[in-house]
Amino acid sequence: MNYYAGMDVSLEQATVCVIRELVEGHPTLAMIAAALSATRVTLRREFNALEKRLRAMARSDTRARLLMTTPGVGTIVSLVYVAAIDDSARFKSSKIVGAHRAAINRAKPTAPAASQGLGTPRCAVHVMRPPM
Repeated sequence: MNYYAGMDVSLEQATVCVIRELVEGHPTLAMIAAALSATRVTLRREFNALEKRLRAMARSDTRARLLMTTPGVGTIVSLVYVAAIDDSARFKSSKIVGAHRAAINRAKPTAPAASQGLGTPRCAVHVMRPPM
């Protein structure tokens, strides 16, 4: 078995070659491997196109570009944050943004929520929290 060490091939190309060698002589496995390989190539191509479009969107938005200067904030997080906040002029301070995004609403806690240490959510938490 040839592991392609020291050759000028990508990991993806080497993986495809190794899989072809492993399924050689097994027609059913070869057919399945070919179908999966074609699917993987298509998914990779579509993912790269999507990533390119998202990067272009982030580059064209000054707010997203500013957010991406923060360590750990990339294209997705910056675009999600910009979309969720929308117009930052609505907020007097950054503390109000956290309350608005359901972190903790210190202004008007409800009785059951206050006893549990929770605030009143102002928007869909599931939109903002996963990317952050």
